[in-house]
Amino acid sequence: MKEQRLILSEKFNNSISTRIAVENLLKNIKTDELIIDFSDISFISSSAAHQMVIEIRLLEQRNINVKCENMNPDVSRMIELSKTDRKNLFTTIPSIKHSIINSNLDLSRLFLEGIQPD
Repeated sequence: MKEQRLILSEKFNNSISTRIAVENLLKNIKTDELIIDFSDISFISSSAAHQMVIEIRLLEQRNINVKCENMNPDVSRMIELSKTDRKNLFTTIPSIKHSIINSNLDLSRLFLEGIQPD
């Protein structure tokens, strides 16, 4: 199996800011297995993280096994947030038409549990 290791800090210094940079980096990968090394990457923008998720999915559709290594917690969190289905992000409580919020408790119950105030 052919393996390629991509050390992001060699391409981006310590931050990844744009979609196009991620797309250009990953669009022409030709290997069986890709290891993306996030060592020394301390920041990734939300748009770059979202593009990273898209590109990884496209690689996997081409039967390329992708592994991500050495992600710091902030970068990992941004990547995980980018995996969220943005189309359905705000449709978790479809039955709400009108609600009166009288307290922080009402607000948290509404958004965290889907319970409307009495």
